[in-house]
Amino acid sequence: MESPDKVGQILELPSHPFYVGVQFHPEFKSRPGKPSSLFLGLILAATGQLETYLDQSDG
Repeated sequence: MESPDKVGQILELPSHPFYVGVQFHPEFKSRPGKPSSLFLGLILAATGQLETYLDQSDG
């Protein structure tokens, strides 16, 4: 994803189990009952539950 001034906003390495970098502020989109997808993915990956979650959802 790029901004109008061509500055990269998101970076991921698909070959890595969980690697993502962002320049925007996803924490502003997170709420206790509705975490941002980025933070939910991080927690699920850290606890070894990401694959199960993705298998049970639309991914």
